[in-house]
Amino acid sequence: MNRHARRSLLLFGILLAVSFGALSRAEDVGTLRASVDDLVREGKYEEATGRLQGALREGGNEELRQYALLELGEIRLIYQRDKEAAIAPLEDLVTDYLPASPYVQKAHYHLGSIYVEKGEASKAFQHLRRVDERSGDHNDAILKLDWAARNLKSAVLLPIGVKLDGKVLGWIAMALDLLFTFIWVTQTIFSRWKTSLIWTLLLMLVVAKLAASWYMQSLMTIYS
Repeated sequence: MNRHARRSLLLFGILLAVSFGALSRAEDVGTLRASVDDLVREGKYEEATGRLQGALREGGNEELRQYALLELGEIRLIYQRDKEAAIAPLEDLVTDYLPASPYVQKAHYHLGSIYVEKGEASKAFQHLRRVDERSGDHNDAILKLDWAARNLKSAVLLPIGVKLDGKVLGWIAMALDLLFTFIWVTQTIFSRWKTSLIWTLLLMLVVAKLAASWYMQSLMTIYS
């Protein structure tokens, strides 16, 4: 056998090995999916999650791991009604793999929906905005994203940790204006008061109002 024939045979062998490996990986995912689907149809959710956890412990290729994490989260969320238990595998999936993966896209949607139901607008926003427009969940994700964005804009977290609604901040600003006016009028009428102290207080009120307005506007910009 000449050198050219040996090279051709070697190349054919490599291609055959690669093709067989890809087929084996597809069969691994397909076999696991079929097994889990059968258990879910029979209502054996604990066995199904156990099968998935076993597959994750055994390792395997990346597609199998992504499928197992997503399916584990979905069974816990949809069939076992356990949102808290569903979060961990879904968060692992979105953390370990690229957003372009269809498994990751689905996980972002589920996590966003969970956080919407929990009333955690910031976390919901972070996940729902990553759902691609080509995803089948995109339209529903947009509706939930709108809720998350509106709640982020209407709630402002001040440095002291107090949660205030935008309307409350408006009332505070009005109160500062009235107090400013009252102090100015008082200082004008009763000039015997210490002028330096009065003007220091006025300056502090102005700075506080400007800082509150700037802080609120910066949050609006971040979440818009």
